[in-house]
Amino acid sequence: MELDDLKGAWANAGQTAGGASLDELIPRLRRLRRGLFWRDAREIVAAAVLFPIFAWIGWIGQLRREPLAPRIGIALLLAGLVLIVAVLLWARRPRASAGSSVGEHLRTELAHMDRQIFIARYVAWWYVAPVFVGINLFIAGVRGATSMFAITYAIVTLAVSVLIVWLNRRGAQKLRALRDSLLRGLEAVHESPTER
Repeated sequence: MELDDLKGAWANAGQTAGGASLDELIPRLRRLRRGLFWRDAREIVAAAVLFPIFAWIGWIGQLRREPLAPRIGIALLLAGLVLIVAVLLWARRPRASAGSSVGEHLRTELAHMDRQIFIARYVAWWYVAPVFVGINLFIAGVRGATSMFAITYAIVTLAVSVLIVWLNRRGAQKLRALRDSLLRGLEAVHESPTER
């Protein structure tokens, strides 16, 4: 379903978004979708580029019989890249048919919003942790766990990881406000006898 379909269905039902006008809600949803599309595209392309590079590094390490720690780090990193792509694909917006009711359109938007809030809240587990642990285990195994480079690298990646988690938590809070508008719209539609 496209946002214009939602707008048309909503206009036919004579509803507003529980106090928020469609003229305000539709552009916000468009901006959100555009931002999420480009975020997902960047992350999936990055994973597609990094996966063969690290797979090759892991293969070379296996052939050279390098220590176990860097090989485990590469395996975690590769699993993390696959997990990132899987989660982003799972969180994509479900589709409602063009002939669906306003309530169905809003439920579809709510399902999408709930998935986005979920992945933003739990980004530490599906995104940050596998990549952080994998890359730091690899660096520590290759350079030595007590080397100044490995320690500095771990501190820097920890700081970046904390920043990523914090930004995603803030993003989830902003998404909740939009979700609440959609929920109020759904409640208004359920109360209306004109839902088609």
